[in-house]
Amino acid sequence: MGKIKVYLERDEKTLEIESSGIKTISDLLKKLEINPITVVVTKNNEVSIEQTEISSKDIIKIISVVSGG
Repeated sequence: MGKIKVYLERDEKTLEIESSGIKTISDLLKKLEINPITVVVTKNNEVSIEQTEISSKDIIKIISVVSGG
């Protein structure tokens, strides 16, 4: 197993998450306890959906969605 590097835009920090049990973006968001409705996730600089498979070779960025009037 390896580690998945995840950049959290909201916190401006990069985490290394053990990849064990994480196969998709959905799995990653659950592990980090992040509501998928509140973020956009990119894999290798492409917007990705929750079912997208990920590996330790991918560059993952989690970007907070901001709304307002």
